[in-house]
Amino acid sequence: MKSSQINKSKWVCSITHEYFPRDRRILRQAQALIERGYKVDILCIRNFSDHEKKEDRYGPIRIYRIPLSKKRGSKLRYYFEFLSAFILFSIKLNLLYFKKRYNVIQINNIPNGYVFIAVIPKLFGAKVFLDMHELMPELFLHRHNISTASLYYKILLLEEKLSVWFSDQVITVTEAISEVIKKRHKIESVTVVMNTADPFTVAERDEKIRDGLEAVFHGVLTNTYRMNVVIDAMEKLRDVLPVKFHIYGDGKTYSGLEAYIKSKNLVESVFLKGYLVEYKIAEMAHEFDLAIVPLDNNIYSQYAFASKISQYISMRIPILCSDVKCMRSYYDDDAILYFDLNDTDDLVEKIKYFNQHKAELGKTLVENACRQNEMITWNVMKEKYLSIFNL
Repeated sequence: MKSSQINKSKWVCSITHEYFPRDRRILRQAQALIERGYKVDILCIRNFSDHEKKEDRYGPIRIYRIPLSKKRGSKLRYYFEFLSAFILFSIKLNLLYFKKRYNVIQINNIPNGYVFIAVIPKLFGAKVFLDMHELMPELFLHRHNISTASLYYKILLLEEKLSVWFSDQVITVTEAISEVIKKRHKIESVTVVMNTADPFTVAERDEKIRDGLEAVFHGVLTNTYRMNVVIDAMEKLRDVLPVKFHIYGDGKTYSGLEAYIKSKNLVESVFLKGYLVEYKIAEMAHEFDLAIVPLDNNIYSQYAFASKISQYISMRIPILCSDVKCMRSYYDDDAILYFDLNDTDDLVEKIKYFNQHKAELGKTLVENACRQNEMITWNVMKEKYLSIFNL
């Protein structure tokens, strides 16, 4: 491409310490920008085990991968990984910038400090956007059991403050996080772009009411979801209600969950299956009566929006979810059946209640959830995201 053509184009570079196109949020943002005529590059890490290419394309999206992959380990390992990535991202970004002259460079945390990769492009006029997928101080409070008085926590707050100060625009995923950022760093504007679902096409449900209950959960299996609580409920329901629970997922808690199911002798009623992408779940949506989402209620989940909730709404599957503040701020009791995560008996009673009123209650929950979801669909979020790209 000639330099004159490059200068007339509107270029965006999105940088992430994740694998791409696995990250759905970044993929959908890139696709939205391309629909509006932008040219988009993705700068990301490289999954060598999947034989990812150094340079690649995903449709019109150009992908540049640095020679670094994620590895679990100690805090020291994380520091080494982030520092190495910072250096490699900086080198690659600057080489690309002087070829393409990006108008906007978007940094997707974690960490926030990657915004400083864009120091040189910013000096030459590029805008720097920070998309805060996570509140890092709260995330580390939860994961590493540190206190708010610790030096580590204070360093994370400083890193966040400097990163917000350096950025021309801050984006985040929920109103709850937005309020924290605005209050903590005395800024007026944070754009909320939620991780809500794409619309799905689902098969019509059979009007005939089947015996028993078919429940589902899908997604990455981590400590964010207290699956053991649902397993305990299934054990109590074994001789009371013919209920089956289908789990489609993988992740670090998979093996422990598999062993727990076997220890409860529930292999004929709780089925731990491999991970399936959302559209595959949508194809089977008519087979399920209920989705159960045992979102952990901790300092971190107060700010998190479980995107699978909006996916189930789009699939028209009624939802039974743990009572978490952030979810209630979007959906009330008319849209979601909530349960107390610390009370297995409450979950048991809610499942029994739903089963008794399955036809009418399921339809009512879905209709109310769809109505309350209208203001936060991906089509709405996409327009909010695009509105900040006034180049």
